[in-house]
Amino acid sequence: MRSLIVFLLLTVLLASLCSLASAGEPPVPIEGRLLVAGVADVVPGGPSSNPFAYMMEGSSDSITPLPLALVDVTDVSPLEDRVCSNVPYGEVSDYPYVLYDVWTSNWDGSGATNLTASLGGYNCAAQWSPDGSQIAFHHAAATGWGWPCGGAGFQVWVMNADGTDAHRVTDTDDFSTWFPQWAPNGYRLLCAAMDTVTWEEWAITVDVDGTDLAVVPNIGTTPEFSRDGSTIASSWTEPDTVGGEPGVWRQLRLTDADGSNPTSIVQHFIPQSDLDQHYTAYGQPLSMTWSAQGNLGPIWPEWSPRGDRIAFIAGMPLDPAGLWWPVQREVWVYDFGTEDLTQITSDDTAPWTLCWDGHNTFPSDPEVTVDNTTVTFSQVTGDGLTTVLRDDDPPPLPTGYEFCEEFYEISTTAQIAGPISICMSYDDAELPTGVAEADLAILHYVEDLEAWVDITTSRDPVENTVCGETDSLSLFVLYGGPRTGHFPDVSYTGYGPEGTDPHWALAQVEACFEARVVGGYPDGSYQPTWQVTRGQMAVFIARALVAPEGDEGLEGWTAPTTPSFPDVGTSFWAYKHIEYLKSLKIAGGYDDGLYRPTATVTRDQMAAYISRAIADPKGDEGLAGFTPPATPTFPDVPEDQWAYTYIEYAAANGVVQGYPHPDPDDPDATIYRYLPNVIVTRSQMAVYVARAFGLPI
Repeated sequence: MRSLIVFLLLTVLLASLCSLASAGEPPVPIEGRLLVAGVADVVPGGPSSNPFAYMMEGSSDSITPLPLALVDVTDVSPLEDRVCSNVPYGEVSDYPYVLYDVWTSNWDGSGATNLTASLGGYNCAAQWSPDGSQIAFHHAAATGWGWPCGGAGFQVWVMNADGTDAHRVTDTDDFSTWFPQWAPNGYRLLCAAMDTVTWEEWAITVDVDGTDLAVVPNIGTTPEFSRDGSTIASSWTEPDTVGGEPGVWRQLRLTDADGSNPTSIVQHFIPQSDLDQHYTAYGQPLSMTWSAQGNLGPIWPEWSPRGDRIAFIAGMPLDPAGLWWPVQREVWVYDFGTEDLTQITSDDTAPWTLCWDGHNTFPSDPEVTVDNTTVTFSQVTGDGLTTVLRDDDPPPLPTGYEFCEEFYEISTTAQIAGPISICMSYDDAELPTGVAEADLAILHYVEDLEAWVDITTSRDPVENTVCGETDSLSLFVLYGGPRTGHFPDVSYTGYGPEGTDPHWALAQVEACFEARVVGGYPDGSYQPTWQVTRGQMAVFIARALVAPEGDEGLEGWTAPTTPSFPDVGTSFWAYKHIEYLKSLKIAGGYDDGLYRPTATVTRDQMAAYISRAIADPKGDEGLAGFTPPATPTFPDVPEDQWAYTYIEYAAANGVVQGYPHPDPDDPDATIYRYLPNVIVTRSQMAVYVARAFGLPI
C-alpha cells in the first residue's frame, strides 16, 4: 500500500512538472544541480496543493522529480550526496505553527537522520560548511512570538555534520540573527539580523567561535557570499515614488564583501496601491515594507558553482488580482555575462525553496580564488571540489620566520595535472615590522617531509602579490622571510645602538642571495666586513650578469683551455668567472700581465669593473658616448684620476654616492668624498651589485 501511495505522489508530481517549464523563456544552462521546491496547481484566491521538489541539471528544461521529503531542502553537502532539510514536527499550544528540526538524508530520502532532536524548538536554514565538516543553522526555543523558522528569539548555531557539539554562535538579546551563510574560507558566517520590534533588517558577519561580530552595511535580507567571497548578494527594499505613485523598489543588490560599492542588478517597482488592493482582497493587513522585504523578492539569491549566474525567487510584477502574495513567485536566473534575466518556473507554481548544488565545484576550471589566495591549475579533469580554508592550528613555522597572512589549507578532489600556482596578496600596512617586500615568500607544508618548503617564484610589490609553484596541495602561508636573514651575521637584529636594528646592507645582501650572486661560506656566514679580492669581485659580477641563474648560467659558456693570466690557472676556483669577464672586456690585468686574484679591491677598481659591466656594449667601448660632468662630483676624484670616467659613470647610474664630510669652507654644509683608495668590503660589494644590476630589494 505504501509503495502505491509513493507511486501516486510521483505520478502527480510528474504531471505537475509539465507546468514547471521555463514559462516560454529559452532554456538556461545549469551548472551542477539546481533544486527547486514549493507547491504547484495554485488557484487564485483559493488553496494551494501538490507540493513538489525537483532538480534541474544541465539545463532549465531538464527536470527530474525528487522525493517529497526534500520539499524543504536547504543545502547540499559539498563532499557527498547528502542534503539538509527542514522537517516539521508537532505543535506548540501557545504558538500555532509547526516546529522544525534539521535533518540530513540521501537524495532519495533514505538514510534520514535528525540532527537537532535534542534541542527542541525551531531549527531551520541549515547550511554546510565549505569542507562539509560542520552545519550552521538558526534556532529558537518553542516560545515567544514569531513564525515558522523566523521571528523573535532566533540565533545562529553551529554543529558538526553528524549533529554533535551544537553550540550557539551569536549571543545577543538585542536582535535576532538567522539564515547563516558560510564565507568560502570556512571560518566566518554571514547572517541576516532583525530588530523584531521595528522590523529593521541588516547583516552581520561573525567567526564560527562567536568572536569578531561586525555589522556589514548596505546588505538586505537573505544575503549570500559569492563563491570566492568577494561579493555579497542580498534582497533590498528601497521606498520611492514613481509617476506620482508611492511604492517600493525590490532589488537584487550586490556589494563588496565589506558592504561597500552597492549595485542593483535586478529591480522592479511595486506601487503601494497594488499592495493595498492585494491585501484588501485577500485579508492580509501587513505593512508594505515588511511584506515586500520578506516575500515578494528577489529573495534567496543562489550563486552558480562558477559564480557567473545568480538564481533567486521573486514575484515580478505583483498582480493585485492574482495569487495570494506568498505564492505569487517564480524562480529567475540572472546571467552576469549576457545580463539576461530569465524566468525558469511558471506563474502557477509557488517555489519556496531554492538550492544550487555544486558548492565550490569547478569542473575543468583552472582557477579558484578565496580571500587573499588564488590557486591556478595547469589542468583539471572531471568534476571536483576545490576548497581554500583557513587553518587555525597549523604546524609551527621554522624558528625566526614571521607570520604575515592566514594559514590556508588548500585541497581538491579533482584530477589535476602539471604544476599548481599559488598567489597570495597582502596589505602593506599589515607587514610585520622589519619585513620588507623582498623578504616575502610562500611556504608550503609538505606532509611527507613534515616540513615547510619555500615555493616562491615571484613577487609583485605594485600589485602586492607573492606567487609560488608546487606539484601538491596542503597547507600554505605567506611569511616574512627568516627574521635573521639568510646569514646570521647580516640579520634583522643585533645592530645599531639598541641592538635591534637591521644590518645596514641587509636588503642588498639578501637580494644578492635571492639572485644567486652570493651563497655565503660553509659555516653559513656571509662575513660582511671581510675585504673583497679581485677573484671574488669577478664572481660577484659574472653571476650578476646571468642572475638569477648563478653558476648554472655560465654552463653554456666555454672558458678557454689556455689561461689569459699566468697567475689564474684553470684549476683556480674563480677561473671561469675571471675568463668570462675577460671575454666581455670587463676584466683586465696589470701591466705585467698578471691578474692578481687574491689582491684586495679598491673603490676605484670596483667602479671600473661595474661601469664596464653595465655599459652597452660592455667594456670601454660602451663608455665612449658618456661625457663626464665638467665639475667633478667628488672633490677627491679629479679629472686626471685614472678611474675618473668610471666613477662618474657609476655615480650617474646610482651605483655610488660617496661619503659625507663637513665642508671645511662652510661648517653648515656637507661635501661627499669618494675615497677611491678605500678597500671594498663584502657588504659594500653587495650594495654596489644590487644597485648596478637592479636586483629587487
